[in-house]
Amino acid sequence: MWDASSGRLLEELRGHKDNVRSAVFNADGKMIATASDDGTARLWETGSGRLVVELAGHTAPVRSVEFSRDGRLLLTSSWDQTAIIWDAKTGRRLHLLNRHTAQLSAAAFTPDGRYAVTAGWDLSVRVWETATSRYVRELRGHHDRVLGIALSRDGMLLATAGRDQTVRLWAVAPGAGSAKGAADDAYACEACGSIDEVLALARKRITQTTAPQAPQ
Repeated sequence: MWDASSGRLLEELRGHKDNVRSAVFNADGKMIATASDDGTARLWETGSGRLVVELAGHTAPVRSVEFSRDGRLLLTSSWDQTAIIWDAKTGRRLHLLNRHTAQLSAAAFTPDGRYAVTAGWDLSVRVWETATSRYVRELRGHHDRVLGIALSRDGMLLATAGRDQTVRLWAVAPGAGSAKGAADDAYACEACGSIDEVLALARKRITQTTAPQAPQ
C-alpha cells in the first residue's frame, strides 16, 4: 500500500504464493481484498497489514475480487469457470456460480447488491441473484472473450469490454438493480463518435422503454 499524495510505501502485504491479479478496498477503506494465481483471495486489515482471512475454494487462478457496496460480501471470479460469493466477515463460501463454459475474467455486484454479474471467455455475461445464486439471464453480443465489466453508480447501465475491440453498453431496468428487462438492447462503442454518445443513446432508450404510455 502507498500514500497517494507522497508516493511513500506504507505497507507490503505478503502471503500469496503466485502473481496477485486484483486488489480492491472496501467502501470505508479499512479492508483490502486481493486475488491471486495461487487460487486464493485474501482479506487484509488496511491499518496494520494483518491477514484477516484466506478465501480458499477455487481450483485455478483467481482473476478478480470485488466487495459489495455494503462490504458484507465478496465476489471472486476464476479460471476454473466459476465465481464464488463469500461472507466477507467470516470467509465462508455462500454460493458457487457455475454456468460458464470457459474461464472467467471479471465479476461485479450491482450497486444495490441484489445481483452479481460475471463475464468470461465463453463470450457471455451472466447475471445471478446474490441471495440465492439463482441464474437470471445471459447477455450475448461480443464476438470474442469478455475481459471486463463495470456498472454505473445508479445501476442503470452495464458496460462490458471484449477482446473483439468493442465496449458494449447494456441498458438495465431502472429500480431493478439488475440486467433484467431492457438489457436486451446493447450499444457498441465502435459505432459511435464518443462514449458520451453511447451513454446518451442508452439513457434515451431507457426513458423510451419505461415511460408511461398515454391512454388510447
